[in-house]
Amino acid sequence: MAAGSNWLDSLNGRSSPPSEYDSTANNVPAGDTYPELELAIHCSEGTTGTGSLSPQPNSALRGVSPITPAINWPQHTSTQESATPITLASGQKRQASALQFVDVHAFAKKLKPNDKAELAKFVAVSPTERTVMQHALLLQIVAAGPGGGSGSHTVWEVPKKAKKNLDKYAMRILLSTNLTRYKGSSPTKVLMGMVKTKNHWGLPTNVESQEDKWEKLLACARDCLTQRQSAIKYMVCPIIESLDSKTTQRDIVTLCTKLVNYGHFKTDIIVTPQLCARIAYLRASLKNLPRSSDYWKTVDDGLQKLHDKAKEVNDPSIITKRFVTILKDDRTLYGSGKDIQKAIPSTSQKEIEDANNSGTFTNVPVGTDDNGDDG
Repeated sequence: MAAGSNWLDSLNGRSSPPSEYDSTANNVPAGDTYPELELAIHCSEGTTGTGSLSPQPNSALRGVSPITPAINWPQHTSTQESATPITLASGQKRQASALQFVDVHAFAKKLKPNDKAELAKFVAVSPTERTVMQHALLLQIVAAGPGGGSGSHTVWEVPKKAKKNLDKYAMRILLSTNLTRYKGSSPTKVLMGMVKTKNHWGLPTNVESQEDKWEKLLACARDCLTQRQSAIKYMVCPIIESLDSKTTQRDIVTLCTKLVNYGHFKTDIIVTPQLCARIAYLRASLKNLPRSSDYWKTVDDGLQKLHDKAKEVNDPSIITKRFVTILKDDRTLYGSGKDIQKAIPSTSQKEIEDANNSGTFTNVPVGTDDNGDDG
């Protein structure tokens, strides 16, 4: 560096470099290097940086070795400057760039259409709104608790075992001999009361206090009752119509036997004289309007009048006498069938009849049914 330093020291008195740096040579003597000038560079906001100016060989300028600056700039310390983001693309361009990946990831994760739409919505909104959406989702997951499922889209469904038992008990209730109403909240309350007392149906503890699960069970219970009501009406109706064709096996005992064995489950119901009398009443009601959509209302209205009359004269035996008369008329019209006089109800039948008599499930919450009855 000695030669270079001497040259720099003599710059004030010379207008051209010494001969060893002759411009015609346009090269650097072997073993020599160019010096660097350390400079103090004044930056904005009162900061400083350091840099160097290095002469470069092979210049296109004759007689002068050009100097290329190499400057090390410091980081800005200005709060205003550092907080200002550098926008590389417009918001619309960023949205379009991100949205192009929605289809790819939705397909890879096998998202449902609704979920895919939510993903696209998330991509399209601003970063601030994304943060809010993420926090809202987190709160939803926390609110669901440990039993809310392993994922945000896990939805509780009525277990198959519970569905089967609801269906079975729905039939038991509708074939009970002391049911006061077939439609409305009365049978629904008894059925949902059974849900509360049965701990082997695969249901969560205190399920009635978990609103979302209770509502799904209630909907399933009502559906089971509706289907069993349709089945009973369907099985009674063809036997009425068969009278003109002289069809056999239309007696009340045969009909009741078919009803208690209907479906893919065992109802555990014994055909008793009381059951025959109740089904005879349903058949008599249906005979007058077999195609009417008001069939169950007609049945319930007839029962209500009978109970009101018994209450008016304070004589419950009026109800029993009326059903005995109905059964006698049915046997005269359709045939007596085999003898069942000594048959007694099963434990399952007694369970339902006791619940109907005691009113144990009167306060079971079932909301408002399709008929407007408040549960």
